[in-house]
Amino acid sequence: MKLCRFELISSPTHPRSGIVYGSKVYETDGSNPIGTYEWSEVRLLAPVGMPPSVRLFHASDEESDWSLAEENPLPNFQYLNPRSMIGPGLTLPVAERVTRLEATPCIGIIIAGAGRNVSPEDADGLILGLCLVTSFLTPNDQGARSRDIGFVLGPAVTTPDELDDAVTVDERGRRYRFGASLKVNSEELMSFDLSDLPRTPAELLSFASESATLQQGDVVAIALGPASKPLEKGDQVQVACEKLGVLTTRIA
Repeated sequence: MKLCRFELISSPTHPRSGIVYGSKVYETDGSNPIGTYEWSEVRLLAPVGMPPSVRLFHASDEESDWSLAEENPLPNFQYLNPRSMIGPGLTLPVAERVTRLEATPCIGIIIAGAGRNVSPEDADGLILGLCLVTSFLTPNDQGARSRDIGFVLGPAVTTPDELDDAVTVDERGRRYRFGASLKVNSEELMSFDLSDLPRTPAELLSFASESATLQQGDVVAIALGPASKPLEKGDQVQVACEKLGVLTTRIA
């Protein structure tokens, strides 16, 4: 299934939950359908509300390099500000003082249940589903503030059963076999194959759960590559994945 949150264009500021199926959005009360809408009637919101926490695992940096996974068994991650999250199709406001802005495409994992010190063998069972994440970076800032400008989550949460045809499983957990890309103004800048990631989502979730309990609604983002070229106001940033949809953001 593809789980979503949305509002009706005719009734904004009233978040609703539903399922995306084919060309329609079905509103549910958690178990039963209560409404059916055409795409022209709705605007998608971030598919989860305010997450308790957001972790971003880096694709590569000075401390942790994906290409050296076996030599460096402890991947690096940082926390993002949940209140800097925006939904799909929205505009990211950028302060005048920002002199450089970059985008990092990520795969997002939404946590379904609580777990502490979870083993890699059990970690896949904590996953509600996958989505796309675009994290924005201001390299002129230092430390965590460099990621505080915002991140985008969407367009929907795809549950693991819908991805079974693109998965291989081994002792390290489920490994996803599909691609993703980053485009700016329709120009493709990066493309990725998730099967090339040296760490499975289960391994990363297990590591994250060592220091703090994973909670329902937590977001764990896995960066797919280093930040892209500098962005300018008016640019349209698009992360696309054949299984997870398209996530578009415009820079203000």
